Amino acid sequence: EMQDLIARAQVNILPSFNNTGIKLKLVNAVFNGRHCLVNREAVAGSGLEQYCHIADGENDFIEAAAKLFETPFTLDDIEMRQGIAQRLFNNMENARKLLSFLH
Repeated sequence: EMQDLIARAQVNILPSFNNTGIKLKLVNAVFNGRHCLVNREAVAGSGLEQYCHIADGENDFIEAAAKLFETPFTLDDIEMRQGIAQRLFNNMENARKLLSFLH
């Protein structure tokens, strides 16, 4: 049910109040949702900054959410995200990197 909500939402709003690494909820929303509205702490160090809309502060979130609600999520947006898996989350490439540390 949660996956369906993420996929059908026009805007997934994902603020974070700490920057303790990549957020699985953010990765899930970027891969499976439409517009992702976050603050800087949510994307810090994740490599996902270019796939999200960043707002800081209550008023910025309100304005950005209203704008994104009316902004179509286009084929170009989808195509841009397709490269994420190969660039950041490629299991084979990450396994190779881990193995290089063991040798």
